[in-house]
Amino acid sequence: MVEVYTKGGDLPGYGAILSLVPQYAFGVVVLTAGVPTGEAKYALADAVLSTVVPAFEDAAKLQAVEAGYTGRFSRGNGSWVEVGVDQGPGLIVKGWWVNGVDWLTPVREAGVEYRFYMAELSSVGKGGGVEEVWWAAPEVRTVSRQRGRGSVLREECYWTAAVTVGWYNGEPVDKVVVVKTAGKVVGVKFPVLGVTFMKE
Repeated sequence: MVEVYTKGGDLPGYGAILSLVPQYAFGVVVLTAGVPTGEAKYALADAVLSTVVPAFEDAAKLQAVEAGYTGRFSRGNGSWVEVGVDQGPGLIVKGWWVNGVDWLTPVREAGVEYRFYMAELSSVGKGGGVEEVWWAAPEVRTVSRQRGRGSVLREECYWTAAVTVGWYNGEPVDKVVVVKTAGKVVGVKFPVLGVTFMKE
């Protein structure tokens, strides 16, 4: 899911809505005149967003696959994590085993999915590689209100994830570091475990 931030307003006979998509540095402004303006402005903004946003999403998912963010990362001893893309936000964690133990069992039993979300923080690591900070968190979405029959602006909702719910050995338990060399992902570090899983 892509976050769309909107602000609408009306005066007698006039309406406006601003929709921003920070993830893709894209925005839409719709100005309407006449009576009524409310439904028209949402319908017009939705028509543009429902065309453009899916194209951006498809391109981002393709880039994630090409750069190596998806696939299986392992370190032996029955320890591996498999990451992929789907219709949800971030990267979906398809499997996560540490020393032969399935870490996702409690998450699946709760009826949610586990995802990696990019924190948009990065640094140059040893040997000139890039290290990106990501957060591992369960997916939780709460819909607060339906708005019409559109495909993008049809609902106001909150998509939340519990980030940094605890620390261990001086590290946040949900911090993930993606290691890239020459623009390609080569490994995933889990600082709380003190281990690195390498791309297979």
